[in-house]
Order: sequence, then C-alpha cells, then structure tokens
Amino acid sequence: SGNLMAADEQKLFAFDITPPKLSSFYCEEGASVTTSSITLNINAPDAVLMRLSESVSFSDATWITFAKQTRFELSPSSGKKTIYLQLADETGNQADPNKITLTYKPPLPPNHLKGSLSEDRLLLAKNGPYVIHGQLKVKKGATLTIEPGTVLEFISSEENGKSGLLVLGALVAKGDRDHLITFTSAKETEKSPGDWSGIILRNSKN
Repeated sequence: SGNLMAADEQKLFAFDITPPKLSSFYCEEGASVTTSSITLNINAPDAVLMRLSESVSFSDATWITFAKQTRFELSPSSGKKTIYLQLADETGNQADPNKITLTYKPPLPPNHLKGSLSEDRLLLAKNGPYVIHGQLKVKKGATLTIEPGTVLEFISSEENGKSGLLVLGALVAKGDRDHLITFTSAKETEKSPGDWSGIILRNSKN
C-alpha cells in the first residue's frame, strides 16, 4: 500500500493597504470669504470617514461620515486660514492630510471705518467709540460730520498701514467744554504720539 499525503490547502488573502485618494477639495465661496460659515466640496470616491480642522494635528476634530459637501465654521480672527482634511476608507486606511488656504475678511462692525468716504457721513457720540483702521480718506465732495462728545480711535496695522484721517472734502467737528471730540490711539495701554499719523486737511472745506 502506498502512503497517502494530504495536500495543504493554500489560501491567499489580499489586504487593502491603499488609503483613499482625494480628487478635489475646495471652498465653494472662493479663495476670499466674508462669512465664517463656508461650504467645502470634497471628491474622494473611496473615503468613508473624514475630519476637518484648522490645526494640522486635528486636536479639535473628530472623525465623521464622509460627505461630498459639508459646512465648516472658521475661527473668529480675520486673515489667512488653512483648512486641513484627512480621509479614511472602510478598512481604516488613513490618507495623509490635504489642505486648502483661503482669506477670511469679515465685514467691519458699524463703528469701525476704513478706506474712503465718498458720501456724507455723520458720526454720533452714542454709537462710538469709532475705530479707524489704516488711513480713512474723506473724498472731495463728501463731508464728515463728527458730533460733540464723539471718540475716534485710530489703529495702525501691517495689513492696513498707518492709521490717520485724510480730508480732501469737508470736516465738521465742533465740540464744547462738556462734550469734547477725542482723537486718540486705539491702544488700551502705552499710547504714544506715533501710534497714528494725525489729521491731514488737503484742499478741504472746514
């Protein structure tokens, strides 16, 4: 009689170690936004989970179900923002983070002024203090009227430059002993004359 040999049955297993691939990732509102709540469009066919954050460490983010379109809330401060995205597939493979960069420029509050005034403007004491970002220009033909008791604070910055008031049109600012009109630096402490450039009247009617 011969020896019977049982052949070992060999089974091959295929392990998926390929992370999901990102086809596209962008902000629907564009590269410059004025609202903190934005729409993100993401195209990644194999992704089942994702997480989003302004931190590359994702310390403030949790994994959520993948969606081709999702809302994202920007942090309050204005300026350049980087949004990081990480994807994972159904077997747990995680892709390297991807990112997009945009600029967040929220609208200024009513008592904050910058740029130019091409129409007449009245500043009321009860609505102050008014904060002037960079140089505020009163264009020719426009009149800036400042009510007695009003406070104007000037703030210089790298983004907006040296703060000040340039009057090419007209400036009406008449305070009295009990209701002074105050022009000052926006700094809370250690104010100095060089914090803002002052008021320049050029061919203006005052």
